[in-house]
Amino acid sequence: MQFLFPKTDHRIQKPHAKVLPWFLLGWASMAFCVGCDIPERAPLERPERASVSRTGQNNSTSGIGDEQTKQPKTTFMGEWQAWDAYYVGDEHVGYGHLTAKVEGDAPKQRVKFSFEDCLLVDRGKNGELTQRRLQSSSEELDGTLISYECELTVGPVVTRCTGMVEEDHFSVTKMRGNQRSAKKMDWDRDVRGLVAVEESLRRSPMNAEDERSFTMILPMQEKIGTVRMKCLGNSAVRSLDGTDHSLREISVQVDHGDGLRKYLVVWTSEEGEVLRAYNPELDLVTYRTDMRTATRGIAEAEESVALASVKMVNELDRADQTQRVGFKLVPLREPIDANASLVEPQPGQYVRSMDDGAWLVLVTRLDEAPKNGFVSAEFPVLDVDTTPNKIIDSRETMVRQIAQASSGTGQYDELELALELIGSINRMTQLNVTPTLFPRSSDVARNGQGDSTAYAVLLAGLLRTKGIPARVAFGYRYEEKSSPRLVYHAWTLGYVDGKWLPLDATTGGIAAADRITLATSNLSEANINQALVPILDFLGAYEVEVVPSAVRY
Repeated sequence: MQFLFPKTDHRIQKPHAKVLPWFLLGWASMAFCVGCDIPERAPLERPERASVSRTGQNNSTSGIGDEQTKQPKTTFMGEWQAWDAYYVGDEHVGYGHLTAKVEGDAPKQRVKFSFEDCLLVDRGKNGELTQRRLQSSSEELDGTLISYECELTVGPVVTRCTGMVEEDHFSVTKMRGNQRSAKKMDWDRDVRGLVAVEESLRRSPMNAEDERSFTMILPMQEKIGTVRMKCLGNSAVRSLDGTDHSLREISVQVDHGDGLRKYLVVWTSEEGEVLRAYNPELDLVTYRTDMRTATRGIAEAEESVALASVKMVNELDRADQTQRVGFKLVPLREPIDANASLVEPQPGQYVRSMDDGAWLVLVTRLDEAPKNGFVSAEFPVLDVDTTPNKIIDSRETMVRQIAQASSGTGQYDELELALELIGSINRMTQLNVTPTLFPRSSDVARNGQGDSTAYAVLLAGLLRTKGIPARVAFGYRYEEKSSPRLVYHAWTLGYVDGKWLPLDATTGGIAAADRITLATSNLSEANINQALVPILDFLGAYEVEVVPSAVRY
């Protein structure tokens, strides 16, 4: 049975300027990722009711009481897998894939649940990003959780969380960038795992007026939540072909503690398989289907969106060769500070405010001083720009060996040396656009692959090894995809011949003026993830237009 709608503009809308989709997760594991702290964002308000407009049904969750009607303990019912298509209205915005397999031999058999999904998110009028989630868990046949692993990627930000039962407590570790936290929680064997909602329904289908509650792990929040479910009876659910199917409607409430609750509505077959679900906060509907239908068009849309991107008003000719570009930024939402811009002066980047509230950004690779009201800034070399740290581990053996092999016994000036190091990275490293936790220079050197952030970190390490101060720059670079866009990108700033010079190991050579810098960092900060905050805030903040620099500046 398939529940689908034909239009495929692969986007989920999030219009509020201060709500980022840290918690835009599928219903399959009920792992609502509220509380991801890069950065804090205002929570969505609790909906008055959950409803699916296409069926005209009123799916109130107010009937779920606080009394504990615990679910019956039953054993695993057999291996299964499921593909789900994510929709907002009639727009296909992503997919999810869940498998349940038995591993090992009796009496030590375990169930492994594996889940992956992809969600394409609209951020305002012209900003878009990709969110991906990978998770797996190991459970006993009766549903007792043993361990889990989760990885959530929101644009360029990667969060990883692991948990494991250790006697009478549960150990949880969460990592993001150079931040690592660990905690231990008191544990009860009745706490369920990441796929608790659907497994509960499959093992013991609910009938009209049945109520059920249980506790389950909430991995990204590092806490235990309480799930309450109530079956409202059968409802007519319309499928793509226009026919109605009688499915059991179940309201789900997840208590996170501290008064925070999340709501969901699911529709199941008589056997307890979830065939449809609705998240009222996001207006997100999932439909149980097949792989081809669930994934149709998503890969192509994801390639266009990249990790994070901003649609532009017009094109930039010969972007990879340009030495001087003007960008006009027109605010699309009310700024917190009318006199402040998300784009600040950076090396080779000057900023000017305009009377109409817009901003002009001049990016230049020419040796010129700002004029006509443009503002620059000073960026003195600091000790931390030259010394190793946890991320730019420039003294690590592999990094030093590559740096030495790149320069050999030749005599180079600083610019020639920097270009030689870039050439070495291009020869030995393969571009892989899949982001990972903030990589160390040595990790990239060993793995021989990475995204633009990895390339930038490795080049910074090689430069510091050779005594050249280096930082990493984060921003957006022009790319001609299905439409002109600024796409998330990272590169390196090297202090060469007495000035900061933008160097791009991904494209090879001195960086063209085809980009806007939003942040720079020597990656010695206690929380390097703060460098990525402007990347996410920039999405949907401005209409971006290329302005002929020869005319305006």
